[in-house]
Amino acid sequence: MWPKVTIVDRDDNLVGADTFQSAIDNEKIRRIIRVFLVNDDGKIFLQRRSKEVVVYPDVWDHATSGHVDEGEEYEEAARRELKEEIGLDLPVQEIGKVYIEEPEAYPGKTLRGWHKIFLAHSKGEKVQLAESEVSGGEWFSPEEIDAMVEENPRDFTGGFLLTWEKYSDLFRK
Repeated sequence: MWPKVTIVDRDDNLVGADTFQSAIDNEKIRRIIRVFLVNDDGKIFLQRRSKEVVVYPDVWDHATSGHVDEGEEYEEAARRELKEEIGLDLPVQEIGKVYIEEPEAYPGKTLRGWHKIFLAHSKGEKVQLAESEVSGGEWFSPEEIDAMVEENPRDFTGGFLLTWEKYSDLFRK
């Protein structure tokens, strides 16, 4: 059984918890984390989401992203998701927070969430993908990501597109 996800109000005040599916079906506001992973060469790791995931299957996303579970804080969730999805135990640094509504991300529903954005640095640690959630991953320069986004924005999650637009200047030399 999956843990319940944290439910909040429009001001990110805790309301309670619910199952993932019920939260989606009832368009509740969820807490989400997103982690940009950067290496010493200034490249950013993007994961290719599994074809089996419910929301945004088979598209590019942050190194890791996910829900804040019941009883968990944003930073705890970011570190947990890094371990679960790509096998890395790294410190994270908060770089921002945005409220996102995505009306086309799930059939007939608007996804709502407060997204805290984190940054983690890789010193060459080997990424180990969780095949149940991630089908692949690669390191890209900011310029390569810009070109990919411009050429085919539908090949990315909506959350990635919004956070890349807002925070990509942090990765430019």
